[in-house]
Amino acid sequence: MWAHAVPPLPLDGTGKRVACVLEVLADAALPCALGLWWLRRRYAVLAPGLVGAALGLAAGAIPAIVMQLACVYEPIHALRFHLGPVVICGLLGAVLGRVVLARRRGLVGGERRAR
Repeated sequence: MWAHAVPPLPLDGTGKRVACVLEVLADAALPCALGLWWLRRRYAVLAPGLVGAALGLAAGAIPAIVMQLACVYEPIHALRFHLGPVVICGLLGAVLGRVVLARRRGLVGGERRAR
């Protein structure tokens, strides 16, 4: 938000991409899917929604940073179309974590949990 008040570079549309949101979401899909697959095979996760959300946020942050470097420098555009999809990735990761990782949950404390 500080960059919006006091921009370090001139604000213009040079380098603006058409589908920033879709590019960030598409680039985050593979790391999130691989992370869920790896977690499902290796670990008993006690909080699948929280783990999925963290994985989605981490997977979405990588392409958001790359998009910030490749796209137009405009603070409001960056907040809405580069960092906004990171929140979407986190929410999708939470849902997918509950669906994918909850199936694999085994014994917790010596007793089987109800599904």
